[in-house]
Amino acid sequence: PVEVAEPGGLLPSVQLRPYQKQSLAFMIDIERSTDVTLAGQRDGTWYQAAGPQIRGGILADEMGMGKTMVCISLVLANPPKPGAPKTTLIIVNNTLVQQWYDECKRYAPNLDVRKHYASTKVKSEATMLGSDIFVSTPHMKLPAVP
Repeated sequence: PVEVAEPGGLLPSVQLRPYQKQSLAFMIDIERSTDVTLAGQRDGTWYQAAGPQIRGGILADEMGMGKTMVCISLVLANPPKPGAPKTTLIIVNNTLVQQWYDECKRYAPNLDVRKHYASTKVKSEATMLGSDIFVSTPHMKLPAVP
């Protein structure tokens, strides 16, 4: 299996485990791919409508496997192209928002990380889209679109 090194921007003390380096290599490959079948639909209609700069996925690993660190590493290793959306949206249970926020701030202090709980409405689209990582819940209330 292919492994990649820890990206710049992580604290120097952070060392990914071999399986995390393999996961990161796989996710970087998916993020940089132009294969429309990897973007979520076999016919590519979602990919064509959203544009090649919009990517995503679901990471559902067991507890304690280092999902947070791999996601932080992916954001650092694969910065957006000029003109592409900057924000990585991370959706977790309400009880995990603070944990993800804290770990992002701790291990990648140069990233702009914001959090939001579903009980309140996101103040503006800029609140969400102006950050590197936006951590929220599946029940996020978005601002009204004019």
